[in-house]
Amino acid sequence: MNNERKETFIEYLKQKKTKTELLILTLFYVCVYFLISSWYPFPDVYSDSWNYMLNAQRDTYAVYRPVGYSHVLQFIHGFSDSIRAIFTFQLLALYLSNAVLIFSLKYIFNINGIAGYILSAAVVLSPCAIYMSNMIMSDSIFASLTCLFLTCVVWVLYRPKLYWLYLPIPFILFLILNIRFSGLFYPVLLIPFFFVNNKKMFWVPSLFVLISVMFFNVYNKKQMKQMTGVNTVLGGFGGWQWANNALHIIPHVKVDANKIKKYEHQVLHQIVMQDTAFIAKTLARRPATAEFMWDKESPLKKYLYQYMNTTGTPYMSAWVKAGIEMEEYGKDLAKQHPGAYLKYYVWPSSKSFFAADLGVISQFDGLKPDPKDEWFFEYYSLDKNQDFGSTNDVFKSFFSKFLSGGNLFLWILTFISLGIIAVFFKKLDLNAAQKKIFIFLIAFSILYCGFTIIATSTEIRYIIPVTPIQYLLIILAVLNTGYVLKGSRQKKEKA
Repeated sequence: MNNERKETFIEYLKQKKTKTELLILTLFYVCVYFLISSWYPFPDVYSDSWNYMLNAQRDTYAVYRPVGYSHVLQFIHGFSDSIRAIFTFQLLALYLSNAVLIFSLKYIFNINGIAGYILSAAVVLSPCAIYMSNMIMSDSIFASLTCLFLTCVVWVLYRPKLYWLYLPIPFILFLILNIRFSGLFYPVLLIPFFFVNNKKMFWVPSLFVLISVMFFNVYNKKQMKQMTGVNTVLGGFGGWQWANNALHIIPHVKVDANKIKKYEHQVLHQIVMQDTAFIAKTLARRPATAEFMWDKESPLKKYLYQYMNTTGTPYMSAWVKAGIEMEEYGKDLAKQHPGAYLKYYVWPSSKSFFAADLGVISQFDGLKPDPKDEWFFEYYSLDKNQDFGSTNDVFKSFFSKFLSGGNLFLWILTFISLGIIAVFFKKLDLNAAQKKIFIFLIAFSILYCGFTIIATSTEIRYIIPVTPIQYLLIILAVLNTGYVLKGSRQKKEKA
């Protein structure tokens, strides 16, 4: 491993071994396409999938989730009304984004030979990422866009004077923000690295990033105002999340009701305290959960129904308005008992992140549309009497057995590698630009993990965007450990 390549990136891509590897990568994804299409003739779905498709078909705005993925479904439908086209598009996006990220990282960090092949294989051979590309959920597109985002930022940090490299970032960022709220920290992370990268001109790309965020804000506020009459960006989702998370401490602490001043919060707290048995039972089954947001028997849902009855507000508007009240209530509970919040929500959520539940990956049981949903059959030109099941149970019977344990093992290797690199950081065989990129990728991973842990209970699909960074970290740790040990031996021999 050397500091920097002598050839340009284009010259690197034209090399025979690079073209051969790209050909193998392409053939692999072609094989995956035909195998998955054979085993799973129809995409997997989850409860959210139907909302995404319905919003795409009706061209309406969703208050529960960002609307971007429904627009993606509309875009795909513009080319083909076959539901299989969703898998084709998402697998193609996964292939292209993985390819540009892999070859960019291998070029920039000068990773060659067996180490380079291992990095490529590890990123590509991800059962979770492949499976999610055949699911009508935003995870696959979000992960692909994140790969493109990371690739662009990595190149900007590597070649700060090539200003055209900055141009795709605001556009990709706007797409990410409209696909998943998990991308909200991305622009916050960018600006300090832009400053370090180019102190004189950092304000130019920073301005474009802020404009991108502003467009996201204005667009979503306008849509939310039209749908619900409420002037908000996140549609109350953050409030529901705050209240859901705060309920984790209820069975373990005594909340001082006198500190709850607002009438709406007092009403909500009264309903919560009447349902402590339900909360305890739910948490006994799953210590970190988002069920309080969606279960019709949860105190949060009961508050919503009471709010609707007392105010006469329609469901969508009430969901948003109730969410705004819940946010203040949830934050108040967390502030009253910060230690309990860390112990009974953040810690279990952290454990569920690093030993993530399989979630939807283990639940495939055929598409099973409701025969009454005429809009679905018409939109995707399907016969309601046909078989929507799978022909192979490979993910349930084989891959799902290894994914959770494999994910925990990968995190253990990641932390060991991070420790090794931290010890040898000053001696690493990395130039200034490479170290800057490395620090950015670590910062991104830490913020992504932290944001995900705080935001919700975790399934393994949420970890897909940081997996390539984990493999890079492990490869760099191994290579640089060898470099440092070799340098130490040479010094001893000279002495």
